[in-house]
Amino acid sequence: MPSIERLREIRDAVRALANDIADREDLPTDDIWLLRDTADELDELIKNGNNMNSIYNVEIIVEEDEFLVREGDDLHVALSVPMTGAALGTSLLIDSLDGTVEVVIKAGTQSGQIIPIRGKGMTRLRGGGRGDLFAHVAVEIPTKLSRRQEELLKEFASERGDSSDSNKVRSRKENSETSPGFFGKFRDAFKN
Repeated sequence: MPSIERLREIRDAVRALANDIADREDLPTDDIWLLRDTADELDELIKNGNNMNSIYNVEIIVEEDEFLVREGDDLHVALSVPMTGAALGTSLLIDSLDGTVEVVIKAGTQSGQIIPIRGKGMTRLRGGGRGDLFAHVAVEIPTKLSRRQEELLKEFASERGDSSDSNKVRSRKENSETSPGFFGKFRDAFKN
């Protein structure tokens, strides 16, 4: 049977959790009241000198987010950027735990780059501060081009001096040393 001090700790933790989630619009108010009722019941157990007939378990189920992936105190999000935005630079708005956040894509951003957004991750338990949000960039290459777009890209390639002769097949070792790519970095970020 838990001690009075342990019951107080549990009650305080349950009450703090209820207060922390009370402002979230995506949770039913019934869940918040259930937590508050549990804290009140623990108060009764404490007042009665820990004379209880049963022990209450609080189960909190955290659903996966459609876009955000958690790794400790940090969050990760996949970000699709049009090739023109990656080449010229742009900014995109993404949803975070705190609402909408602007992510600045610098000119020349490559597929597989990771852009850190400091302090937009999870709140650290038993400590101060927050983790970070990491945007994993995937540059979108168009699959269909109009004649005009194709002409412009050929002109651009010619201006840069790009040709089929400059293409090179790289070994897996060369490829992993220079750039593991978007999925490789994203996969590696979640390895245990």
